[in-house]
Amino acid sequence: MNILISIIIFSIFDFIGYNVSKKYKWVDENFINLYRVIQGIVQLIITSYLLLHYDFVTALSFNILWWTFVADWIYYLLCIPFGFIFNISTGYKEPFQNKVRHAWWTFFGLIQLLLFGKEPAKIAKKDFIGNIISIRSYRILKWQYLLSQSIIGIITVILINN
Repeated sequence: MNILISIIIFSIFDFIGYNVSKKYKWVDENFINLYRVIQGIVQLIITSYLLLHYDFVTALSFNILWWTFVADWIYYLLCIPFGFIFNISTGYKEPFQNKVRHAWWTFFGLIQLLLFGKEPAKIAKKDFIGNIISIRSYRILKWQYLLSQSIIGIITVILINN
């Protein structure tokens, strides 16, 4: 139960934090992404809490669920009842429309990145000095891979907790 509550708390933080950051253009706008730093600190705090108040397996389980995209599925589920707050009420459709590029840090995302690298540069924009730079996007991770790695993560957590 502690693991489930922790991943839901993290997902709620992500839902609110990311969308507030996006609204104020704090996300992916700067060299150092302030929201991602804060998100990492929140994940570290939750992990430390679970480690100190429960045990290593509980803390590990929380991070396995995060790493296998379970927290993101909860984020997308939160778009259904609460997306109207940030004008993203259809945001839950994003994974099923194969628009997820940000999952490069997941199990299948890292495999895909190692095997195929990023996509060829398609976008050009100016850096903070005014030089035109090309941006290589992470590859899309299809919903079938996102869902299957989440199922693997959930099964892994069940197995290590029994």
